[in-house]
Amino acid sequence: MSRNKKVANWKSDCQKEQELRTLRNALMDYMEVEGADEQSALRDLLTDIRHLCDERGLNIYKALEGSYEVYLEESQIQSLCAGITK
Repeated sequence: MSRNKKVANWKSDCQKEQELRTLRNALMDYMEVEGADEQSALRDLLTDIRHLCDERGLNIYKALEGSYEVYLEESQIQSLCAGITK
């Protein structure tokens, strides 16, 4: 994929920030409900996602593999975007 196409596919900063804010709030909710530190709350959140996948018949391992691939691509694109704005 060309550099320009990768940059064009990158989510807007605003959209990505909204997604991260939602995740931060979920993690904070787990910390509050469980009375746990951040690392333990993350573990509990991931554990419950596994239970949800079992309940819904979703393949957690396929999702984890796919999410890692998307994470690497987004990280690479973010680095490209940072280089463009410098």
